[in-house]
Amino acid sequence: MFDYIATSEHQLDLKITHEGVNHLLADVSAGLVDLATVLDYGSGLNQLNNGLVSQTIFEGEMLMGVSVLSQWQKANSFPIADAPQLPVLYYTSEDSHYLRDSFLATVPKSITGIRSARIANIEQMQMLVAMNKAVAFYPSKLYKRFLPDNEHIRYLPISGLTDQRYQIKFIYSGTSPKQRLIEKIINLTN
Repeated sequence: MFDYIATSEHQLDLKITHEGVNHLLADVSAGLVDLATVLDYGSGLNQLNNGLVSQTIFEGEMLMGVSVLSQWQKANSFPIADAPQLPVLYYTSEDSHYLRDSFLATVPKSITGIRSARIANIEQMQMLVAMNKAVAFYPSKLYKRFLPDNEHIRYLPISGLTDQRYQIKFIYSGTSPKQRLIEKIINLTN
């Protein structure tokens, strides 16, 4: 694939890193990264500044993972009003509150007392959810591809949120000298 997009006018120096959304946005703004892939969950990355451009390449809905030992084991959805009953976990390897803040922004203001925590180890998060010590939110479609099956966790749609959609987006500078190369990469994902 990369032979196809590399051209004589651009040197392709591929570097893949895993950073938080705010870190990636700052790196793209500063010209340190040409193209970033980020999860946009209700945060409004559509209103980017600093000349950044976004292109949606994938979308789905957020789900709440609950234990099969929980009161929601047979439910068809997870009522967001029940969220204060257990800690609500989210995974990110970087010390970032982006996902927490994005999630909480979708919760109706009438629901208070939600305890949300970042977990830097996905296996630990899965264990806490399976043991009914917490619930956690996951991007639908993606958890099936990247997490092993866990018979102790059910993944439920979340009822009562103002928005539970997420999007995976490419973010790049609209003035990048590598604009044509970036567009080739984006077109490969369509």
